[in-house]
Amino acid sequence: MPQKNSLSKEKLDRAIGLIFAQKLSVYAKLVYLYICKCADKNGQASPVRQAIAKECGISLKSVDRATKELLHADLISKQAQYDEEGANIANLITVNTAKY
Repeated sequence: MPQKNSLSKEKLDRAIGLIFAQKLSVYAKLVYLYICKCADKNGQASPVRQAIAKECGISLKSVDRATKELLHADLISKQAQYDEEGANIANLITVNTAKY
């Protein structure tokens, strides 16, 4: 059952179809699917790298490479977020739903 504020089933189905049509690494596809799983109805999520690595069963370096691959393919965009003291916290990742 999808979360109340998650991507719609229709958008998620299109995202899954899109990702498997891309020439991407298995890691990039896995990370993309995890980000889609975490995304709200606006396609935004803030998963931390460690959580992505743990949930996908891959290393932090693999998460970083996969994220770069997804950014290069314009499937996601990333915006840094900072706390009150200026320290970088989890990035805001947006699934570029305009691609599908």
